[in-house]
Amino acid sequence: MRIKALLTLGVGIGATLVCYRSTAQQYGAPVEVGGNYNFVRSNAPPSGCGCFNLQGGGGVVLWHVSPRMEPLFKVSTTSSGTINGSSSNLKLTSYLFGARSGFHLNRILMPYGEAAVGVTHATGTVVTQGFGGGKAVVGATLGGGLLLDITPRLAIQAAQVDWYVTQVPNGVNNRQNNLLVSTGVLLRFGRTGMR
Repeated sequence: MRIKALLTLGVGIGATLVCYRSTAQQYGAPVEVGGNYNFVRSNAPPSGCGCFNLQGGGGVVLWHVSPRMEPLFKVSTTSSGTINGSSSNLKLTSYLFGARSGFHLNRILMPYGEAAVGVTHATGTVVTQGFGGGKAVVGATLGGGLLLDITPRLAIQAAQVDWYVTQVPNGVNNRQNNLLVSTGVLLRFGRTGMR
């Protein structure tokens, strides 16, 4: 599993660098860097919804390589210190590569879709109870959101909603279908006015 995770990470880095290098001169390739607050709704028992919340933050780097496509790398960490009133805890840290595509409705509003895959590292008593230590597993997100362009260099991520799939060992099916909601800011560096 560790080899699979490292291979996914390597392919993501390689694809991102190839896309960036091949189109940097053509489009000026400004870099966008963002920070966000993350809220995750997850479930503890696989057979039901002893649902609980995790909170945290993250960051994203996007390369504007064409008018409608941006390769991205994002990191996020969310945690819950007490799950359903118990002493159980969980921390999920994700390193994902993917792409974002969107279009402007007007000068301010930009809806977009996004998909990313990579490695999620799970730690905490929920993972260690009977399943060994912390686990690095495959993680993925699929969703979309809405950007509000405040200035050519600053945008607000009004909201992004993702289906956040993880494969943390749980003794039954080793799969979690989580809901990830995030909000934040995005700063643009390099040439602007290309969107």
